[in-house]
Amino acid sequence: MMIIIIMILIIIMIMIVTVMTVIIIIVIAIVMAIVAMVIVLVVIIIVIIIIIMVIILYLFKIKV
Repeated sequence: MMIIIIMILIIIMIMIVTVMTVIIIIVIAIVMAIVAMVIVLVVIIIVIIIIIMVIILYLFKIKV
């Protein structure tokens, strides 16, 4: 009887560890995806700002 209880406890522990590992992996993947999206957005914003500044400089040069 004790052996069966111990076996069940071991199986439950393994399942909990497996689920925790999967959850941690999913969380890490989501965080990495969010970070990547933020980096892409920042790069796009910087590029847009640079393009706008270049256009403004060209307009000022044309006016002057």
